[in-house]
Amino acid sequence: MIVFPYVLTAALFAGVLSQFIKFVIKLSKKKKFQWHYLDAYGGMPSSHSAFLVALCTAVGLQEGFVSSAFGITFVISAIIIRDAFGLRMILEEQGKIILKLAKQVPVEIEELNGKNNQIGHRVGHTISEIIVGSLIGIVIAVGGYYLM
Repeated sequence: MIVFPYVLTAALFAGVLSQFIKFVIKLSKKKKFQWHYLDAYGGMPSSHSAFLVALCTAVGLQEGFVSSAFGITFVISAIIIRDAFGLRMILEEQGKIILKLAKQVPVEIEELNGKNNQIGHRVGHTISEIIVGSLIGIVIAVGGYYLM
């Protein structure tokens, strides 16, 4: 019998589920399959938030909400989620400005926006995307806790 650790399973399942939901939403909007939709940054819901909140909730449920382990996961989760909202949104705005400037200069956009470069693309999250991702994380962690 294979036993999966509850905390890791809850976090991974929440992250994968929210990324799949994001993929379906993007696919329904664009009406065209693209492989990069599977690991897209930004968009509804935040898979980072789902993963981290599920991790934090699962640790709290298993180890206690006053444990050091919960405190550590809470602080790390808060920092990463804050970056997803603040820093990555700033990068997204700067990318849009860079693309506008690039159109005024004789530089090929493809050179500026290489294969893995996300300049001018959606990389940050809105508050609603973070909240929905967080709710997915809580539901998965609590549901998994009582089912296991």
